[in-house]
Amino acid sequence: MIEETSEAVFFRYSADCAYQLFSLGRIKEREYQIIRDCREHGKVPDRIFLEAVFPAAIERIKRLAKTLSKDYWDAEVIRKYFLEEHNRIIDGGDGYYAIAPKSIKELCKVRVGKIKNSETIGGEVIYTVDYGDKEETALGKYLPDVKIGERISTHWKFAIERVR
Repeated sequence: MIEETSEAVFFRYSADCAYQLFSLGRIKEREYQIIRDCREHGKVPDRIFLEAVFPAAIERIKRLAKTLSKDYWDAEVIRKYFLEEHNRIIDGGDGYYAIAPKSIKELCKVRVGKIKNSETIGGEVIYTVDYGDKEETALGKYLPDVKIGERISTHWKFAIERVR
């Protein structure tokens, strides 16, 4: 299990954005490979790397932190950004989201829902998540031990963390 540091919280939510950044030419192949390797091996890159690779998210988190009079590198500020602000940024068309296809915007949104079903297919845990307005599947690769009825956040169709 990844320890609960600010870096870990940030990385859980941002790591799966890396492919999109790479495909847009915003990060180099080496940076993308580091992110993939860390994600696959349960490691977390250091803060300097994360800030360099995800400057737009960092800037948005800094703006939120300022309104809260808190340090931007606080785990709860980072979590609050992803759970409460991130989707508003997408819907508002900030930065790349102004031109992103609707399908990418929808994948990029962070959602919170309740686990309705869990099954393992080919060794992969797949959850059915009830978001209230719809049900979707999410991969449990990074959060494989969630129980039916628990609430989780998802991003890019991956289960990210338990939410109370």
